[in-house]
Amino acid sequence: MGNSVESRNISSIDNKLKSQGSEEAFESALQNAAEAIPEKPSLFSPTYDAKTTPPRTTPTHNLDGLSAEDKEDEFTYTVEDLNPLIWIKCLLVHGEKQWEPPQKALPQKEVGAPKITLVLDLDETLVHCSMEELKVYDHKFPVQWNNQIYKIWARKRPGMEAFLEKVHKHFEIVVFTASQKVYADKVLDWIDPTHKWIKHRLFREHCRNQDGNYVKDLRILGRNMEHTIIVDNMPQAFAYQLDNGVPIEGWYDDNSDAHLASVAKFLLKMKHTEDVRPLIRERFGLRRQVEELSDRSIAGIVI
Repeated sequence: MGNSVESRNISSIDNKLKSQGSEEAFESALQNAAEAIPEKPSLFSPTYDAKTTPPRTTPTHNLDGLSAEDKEDEFTYTVEDLNPLIWIKCLLVHGEKQWEPPQKALPQKEVGAPKITLVLDLDETLVHCSMEELKVYDHKFPVQWNNQIYKIWARKRPGMEAFLEKVHKHFEIVVFTASQKVYADKVLDWIDPTHKWIKHRLFREHCRNQDGNYVKDLRILGRNMEHTIIVDNMPQAFAYQLDNGVPIEGWYDDNSDAHLASVAKFLLKMKHTEDVRPLIRERFGLRRQVEELSDRSIAGIVI
């Protein structure tokens, strides 16, 4: 539905690392990665398309030391292509110098609100939508954008309603999407018409556009990062706060998908924790994987 950072760009980074100094290569790698994303008007979030990119599977969590019960409950997540991790590495190496605290987009928490704020992505995390007719769909609706009317076909991810019903009782729920507000509001009004589950909504306008990728800088929430979790199918979306991010496999049409139920089990273990980041860091190890991407390891990648 959206755009992917294409695997061909790895060879571009590879060649630069071999022909230039590693510092210069890292400085230009962000732009190189962005050039692989076609610029076109899009209602939706940019998304990684595993169907068109050769997979390179990398486990992103560690089951060592978990009880048998935890291992049974544990969900799996793989980075299908190292492109997102390379992009994050380059962003953190050189983009961090340009960080400016964003203006707070949310009001202060209400008295008695849950301690932990749970930020949820929309497209390919909770739903899948398309401007091409889906063979199976739960809803269809029009969206007027840029003086055009678009027909949208939408499906709920299996277990979405049960997931939201469960987590909203223990977390302050925020949907943060890189999609356009005019589209996302219609989807959210469909899945949560009475605002029972979702307390706040943030859209593309609240993201940081970093060389064509929309990054969700969680500081815009105005919440304590010790008490903030984001669930997203694109790790680069939470690149600025890797230790707050719970990655989930993107969903398109698998009727047997059970990732939301598995994620819920992990989230509920953190509902009373004083700092979610060490638990997320230990379980998924995204920061460690990004930090281990040295010049040499990047130069040696062949996909």
